[in-house]
Amino acid sequence: MNNTHTLVLLRHSKAGHAATDFERPLTEHGRETARLQGSVMARTVGKIDLALVSAATRTRQTTEYLHYGGLEIDAFQYERSLYANNNASATLDLIREVDEEADTLLVVMHEPAVSELALRLCEPEDGAQILTRGLSTATFAWGTLDVPWKELHTWKLGGLVPPSM
Repeated sequence: MNNTHTLVLLRHSKAGHAATDFERPLTEHGRETARLQGSVMARTVGKIDLALVSAATRTRQTTEYLHYGGLEIDAFQYERSLYANNNASATLDLIREVDEEADTLLVVMHEPAVSELALRLCEPEDGAQILTRGLSTATFAWGTLDVPWKELHTWKLGGLVPPSM
């Protein structure tokens, strides 16, 4: 464990249609985009110690394809609450419960919570990037913090990374 944590917030990749919203699978384009973003994320932040993943089909599949793209993820925690309680406050509460042994945390989730949380964590001068661009499908925002997870209120925004395809 080090003194700096890295947090990555990812909106799931492009999904198709299903009988229910919860069951929507990734499209072929969504699978390929997630695979490519896995490679980019691995180069950008390195290995992921823990992934908190919405239990919805499209988020679980996004995480699977990130791995196919070369992203190493040590542990997964599937959270139905990331789907059911799709808001920034509930997600922040969940992040604050993460064990300090996890230096790099990935959260794979949905709109509007992913953009709301990224914006909420930003200093005002960094928030303009997110307000202007938002987090479209397969886009991730990442940042660092020098406090324990339980004290997370702001981060130093490292970047906003949309898919290149």
